[in-house]
Amino acid sequence: MKTQHLLESVWALILVYAAFNVPLSASGLISVALIVFAFTWNELLFALSLTYMKAKTITVVIAGAQHTRGAEFWYIGVRSVRYET
Repeated sequence: MKTQHLLESVWALILVYAAFNVPLSASGLISVALIVFAFTWNELLFALSLTYMKAKTITVVIAGAQHTRGAEFWYIGVRSVRYET
């Protein structure tokens, strides 16, 4: 840090803080990401199983926007902004 002239700056504090705290918070961030993914997946499954053809939620419409070439993100974006039957 002395060769990079960081001893008398705010960046010295930020680098030390990040070096200690980022590895400690990695397990918490991973567990939160897994819980959020599980809740999101459950919401999609409930929407798929509890709806019929004329009444769909936005998540089901967006998930059904798959084509042979993969997801067309322009179509997903349009459908998420405005939904018409």
